[in-house]
Amino acid sequence: MTRKTIKKSAAILAMTSLVFLSCKNQGNSNTENKVEQQPKQEFVDEHNAKNSLDWAGIYEGTLPCASCPGINTTLKLNADLTFELTEVYLDEEQSKQFC
Repeated sequence: MTRKTIKKSAAILAMTSLVFLSCKNQGNSNTENKVEQQPKQEFVDEHNAKNSLDWAGIYEGTLPCASCPGINTTLKLNADLTFELTEVYLDEEQSKQFC
């Protein structure tokens, strides 16, 4: 190989290297410019047990008791956020009422 051929090959190799390196750098800078961070949106759920459910009403049941056969319990929930609780112990004449 002659000196002229070696210089030509070195010049072509240098130019090719520059082209590849410059393309790689442009690709990275374009990608970085395209990435935009959008502001995070907070999810506000306006549904809750107070406004989504029909909870006002009368609930009745018998609760277990250690010293008697059971406790008949009545719970009345009012729409104005008040309640009335009545407990009647089975086999006893006394009843307890809480407001």
